[in-house]
Amino acid sequence: MKKIFILLILAVFLFSCGGEDTGDGNRDMPENGVDSEAADVTSEIIETPAVSDDLGEFDFGGREFNMLTRANPRYHHQLSIEELTGEVLNDAVYTRSRTIEERFNFTFAENLHTADGGESLARRVISSGDDAYDIITLHISILLPLAQDGMLQPVSAMPHLDLDKPYWNRQLNSDLSIAGKQFFAFGAHNLSTYDFTRMLLFNKQMLADFGLENPYALVRSGGWTFEKFEEMGRSATADLNGDGVMSRDDRYGYLAANNQVLPNFWISGGTRSISKDNNGVPHSLMSGEQFISVFTRIFEMTWDNNSWFGPGPGDMDGTFESMFENNQGLFLDTTFYFVHRLRAMEIDFGILPYPKLEQTQTAYYSRIEGASCATVPITADAQGLERASVILEAMAAESLKTVIPAYYDVVLSVRAARDEESSEMLDIIFASRIFDLGDGLWFEDIRNGALAPMFSQNNRDIVSRLERLENVIRGLSDSAVAAFELLD
Repeated sequence: MKKIFILLILAVFLFSCGGEDTGDGNRDMPENGVDSEAADVTSEIIETPAVSDDLGEFDFGGREFNMLTRANPRYHHQLSIEELTGEVLNDAVYTRSRTIEERFNFTFAENLHTADGGESLARRVISSGDDAYDIITLHISILLPLAQDGMLQPVSAMPHLDLDKPYWNRQLNSDLSIAGKQFFAFGAHNLSTYDFTRMLLFNKQMLADFGLENPYALVRSGGWTFEKFEEMGRSATADLNGDGVMSRDDRYGYLAANNQVLPNFWISGGTRSISKDNNGVPHSLMSGEQFISVFTRIFEMTWDNNSWFGPGPGDMDGTFESMFENNQGLFLDTTFYFVHRLRAMEIDFGILPYPKLEQTQTAYYSRIEGASCATVPITADAQGLERASVILEAMAAESLKTVIPAYYDVVLSVRAARDEESSEMLDIIFASRIFDLGDGLWFEDIRNGALAPMFSQNNRDIVSRLERLENVIRGLSDSAVAAFELLD
């Protein structure tokens, strides 16, 4: 049974590899949601479940492999674990570390920090010419300025990274390239790409109380759409205290922070704020008919029937989870990292992807709101590049075999999410992850800076904002492209 489970994980990781650039703004959302090349490889993986990294033999002479890692309470940030605790995921990462250390004769040394996101520290270390760190792991929004300033090695400089291997996510790596330049490589060792994936939880008791359709069946049939979500949310919404004002004390169809709602649905609805042209140059999609249509539809589903609750941009204080546990929310927006906060919930809940715009949309798309990535500083010499690329390649390969199955186990071990259908939903969600540059990379300017305030104020006049938004996107894109051209 364990072998079959691992094979399923391998297949899901392959199917998440995405499509190619068509130049029409829909590169990342192929019609069937599955890369046919990746699908063809799946049968080979099933024949030979142990995916080889083909690295051969290396001996790093007992050297320390020094890592500067940004600690963050919103995802599993540690790349190496020093002690066994009996916790499934912790012990899987521990075992991965020891396996790779023994194989290549080195030891991990990880420095965790929390100061200012890490950019100023990384700049000081790299600018000094000090090669104290073999890799630096920060949020990509912090890493991009470092890359533009020539402080990071491009992926192409790392001789032993094979991004065509199934333990690297071709879709996400393509999403985050700019003008053909690749500084971020996401593989199975990047747990932040799982932790930051947003999905819906639904309250099974409320579903039964209101006589609503089985959402699992809707997902399977392709009928899990904006319309169905809207109908269910409207059915659950009620002014519980009868004061005529919807507040924290009432019941809602949908609980979500105000900066999460729009990108959750525009991505699941098959569009994005930023796409790329045939040369990989980012450009705005927000003036397009599809984006404007989806944007407007989101307000109708949430504001027009009072079914949404979520004041403030944060989701860290537990307010939404508390309401969900108290039967005050039918659907809860969250990430996979925070599912554990519902471990004590007495009422069962299930896991769902976000709905499609309409039934004719042939795939479900799931949003990654951000990610942290391991990068190599420009101070690395040829030996450092070889060492870092070997170790990162081995980490990704070993993680697909051992850490990702443990991750599934942790999510599904939450008492209320153990049903077989939730496991099936995880496969669907992880196989369709999409990264939108205007949401997860340039979020301060686009998602949080411009669009979240519009949503929180029920301002749906996107057309009046388009010129300014597109100028902002053009400026960000031009700066990145110009910086990378100078590095050639």
